[in-house]
Amino acid sequence: GVLETAHTRGRRRLSAVGDAAVAAAVAMAAKLVLLGMGKMGGAMALRLREKGHHISIWNRTAAKATAVKEEAAQIGENAACELFEDSNAAVQHSSPDSTVILIVSDTAACFDTLDSIKSQLNGRTVVNLTSGSPDDGRKIAAALADTKSAYIDGAYCGPPAKARAGSGILFLSAEQQDDVERLRPTLEALGEVAFAGTKIGSSRAL
Repeated sequence: GVLETAHTRGRRRLSAVGDAAVAAAVAMAAKLVLLGMGKMGGAMALRLREKGHHISIWNRTAAKATAVKEEAAQIGENAACELFEDSNAAVQHSSPDSTVILIVSDTAACFDTLDSIKSQLNGRTVVNLTSGSPDDGRKIAAALADTKSAYIDGAYCGPPAKARAGSGILFLSAEQQDDVERLRPTLEALGEVAFAGTKIGSSRAL
């Protein structure tokens, strides 16, 4: 009858609203490629996954990445954390607008990793959180100059436990502040985001 029809229409409206909310949430979820699953990289990956972001992960030592993948699976939707055995494949199979976060052991490892993914970086944003000096940050920026990628140089203030809890401080520098502001809502999952200026390396000197 009339009541049944109205009830059916109401359910359809609720379903449509629910579908729209899910679609909006998926659209808002950043697609992140995290390269380096050491203690800090793993903590960041789990925190970002916990906050609903879709992540792809890689580590030179596969066992560490596998452990992060297994823990991420306990947080929620398993497909939202993809594990790759090859860093180039991790970037290649991510969406064209994904952000690549480098948090490997040192600057030498950072250069090694960049060598394998450089051809995939055009148009992407690269956030380098690998420990190093201000000069190291500038060298990485110079190495990426011909990739047409946006480069953000950074330093995380706090141990892995703070990254996992989202309570540390992330100091970032970029030639274009808009690049940092665009990612601020995503990176704030890891803690306070502080813009250190447009001079690459300044975030590492604080």
